[in-house]
Amino acid sequence: MVLSAPAFTETTEGKKRSNPLDPFQWAVVDSLRYPKRTTPQELLEAAIRAASVEALDPTTKFLEQFDEALAKEPDKEAALAHLGESFQTAELSRLERFLKQTAQPEQADAVAFLIDGMLNAAQKRRTDTSRLKQAAVDLGSDNVFARQQAATTLMEGGTYALPMLVGILMETVSADDETPLSKTDFRTRKLAETIIEQLGERGVRALTSWLGSDDIQRFPGIIHALSILVDSGCLPAGEKTNPNAAANLDLASVLFAPACIPEFGETTRVAALQLLVKLEQQGHTDFGGRPFTQDLACQMLTTKLDQLLTPAGIPVPDSLTEGEASITSPRPTVEQYLWVTQTSRPEIRYLPPVACRSLRAGHIARDLSGLGCVHPRTVRLVLLAQSEALLVFQNDHFSALNTLPTEAITETLSGPDGFSTELAAEVLDGALDRSMPLAAAVAAKAIREVNVSKPATISTIRPPLVRALAAPSTLVQFEASQTLATVSPHLPFTGSSRLFNRLLYFASSRGTDQVLITYPNHDTAELLKSSVAQFGFEASIASSGRLCVQGVRQSPDVCLVILSARLPDLGAPEVVQLLQQESLGEQVPVLVILDPLDDDNACRRRTRLVLSLADFENALLTDRLESQFFPSIHQPGTADEF
Repeated sequence: MVLSAPAFTETTEGKKRSNPLDPFQWAVVDSLRYPKRTTPQELLEAAIRAASVEALDPTTKFLEQFDEALAKEPDKEAALAHLGESFQTAELSRLERFLKQTAQPEQADAVAFLIDGMLNAAQKRRTDTSRLKQAAVDLGSDNVFARQQAATTLMEGGTYALPMLVGILMETVSADDETPLSKTDFRTRKLAETIIEQLGERGVRALTSWLGSDDIQRFPGIIHALSILVDSGCLPAGEKTNPNAAANLDLASVLFAPACIPEFGETTRVAALQLLVKLEQQGHTDFGGRPFTQDLACQMLTTKLDQLLTPAGIPVPDSLTEGEASITSPRPTVEQYLWVTQTSRPEIRYLPPVACRSLRAGHIARDLSGLGCVHPRTVRLVLLAQSEALLVFQNDHFSALNTLPTEAITETLSGPDGFSTELAAEVLDGALDRSMPLAAAVAAKAIREVNVSKPATISTIRPPLVRALAAPSTLVQFEASQTLATVSPHLPFTGSSRLFNRLLYFASSRGTDQVLITYPNHDTAELLKSSVAQFGFEASIASSGRLCVQGVRQSPDVCLVILSARLPDLGAPEVVQLLQQESLGEQVPVLVILDPLDDDNACRRRTRLVLSLADFENALLTDRLESQFFPSIHQPGTADEF
């Protein structure tokens, strides 16, 4: 996309004036004027060099000419891709930072938009499937220059070129051990192996995710590519050196099923077993001195799944991803390779940590099911992983669970002997122990969907349901309340008072999002109430910390608490702590508004508030009461905001 015409247009009102150029700056700028630059690449290079010596006016002049030249390009997408490949990210970032500091905001924004477009177009070109397929064909060319260009293209494609490289490995295999490869096939195979070696740890992660797909025909080539990476020392850090190893899929874990399940084929099983032996010899896995058998595979996979389905199995976020709406804060996410059926290749996605854990646990659970592992502990772990996977990728867990067919739920929670409420109750108990609310909610609903009439059965399933009433999840409490009221309609029983309390709590819902404003000053509270109402929320007011906690306890509709830092009874940190107690269900976000006295005259108190709220995930301290519900507008040509 070409930059909009006004982006670099000269303006007189509020224009930032650059300082006169010194002799060194003049020398650099003069060197850029001749010979005359006409192409987009030449003009952008000139702008970058002018920016490197902080010459603002020449930089913007070259950018104006660049915009005009880019508009004349017949294929702008190809032109942007070429530009993205021609310049290093570091020099583009320096240009962007310089303009943000010195140029008009609209000019800086236009350049930032341009750079994003260039980098995205270049990435799209590098990962284009048809281009990579042609490069894989050219890798077998007799022309040395064609082979070099093909190798460069495949290396630039990174892990997105793996399907083509794996295809080469599978195509260049001799029919039998006695028949050597042709010279061309041998050369092509060696080039492919060399390119795979360059993929490093990312290649291991991409191929590991590929083994979680149903593309079993190419498993022999995938395993051979993994063997190449193992030989080149590219495996991720193991348990001894990686504190987050419990949350990662080690290579051995994804090879057990291909090595044992007959449906994968003899070639796959032999390749997987050979790689497992190599991993043990190199110290990447440990069979404990025992011969490799299917039972050993079940035991080791069960141990791995047990690790994944704990809080330690949730991977640490390594990136931030913007929300769907522009006003949404970036979410912590984990970079994860997924097998994408539409493109038939592993691609990078950024997932919430729990969703990433669920994906990895689902891979292990699938392999355990395929191996036919029937130990009760293994079965419970597999059902836990499957139950969480039903909801983890849904945006609205309440609606998703409500629309799930009974058959889908009971099938998910069916063991080797089919579905039983006793087994579902064990899964519910395990989900509560492991802080897996989505799995707990599915198990609670499964128990309700199946008629339970035997007294012995009811006495078995009632304790975990009563326990679920205090789970730190509104969804779990809601499902457990309904199920317990259905299977135990006759009162009293142990926990019936808690059930009655939860039923009253959910019955009070009116289905509208509410904001609870807790402020001792009535006029300020009314101002906040009218401001909140503009956004479609129903607001209520509490004048003390105790009334605030009571209001949240009594209404499931409260989705936000606006809390004054100064209250007549409790301190703000105490109120936040009470609001986030587990028995209340999910943690309600709290916006703590700093009092002007704290901001201006008592910095020690403000510091104490900051430190005391730092341990609460859903609490935010703000000192801009007057601008909470009004946008900040930038004054053109200045650094001022109002």
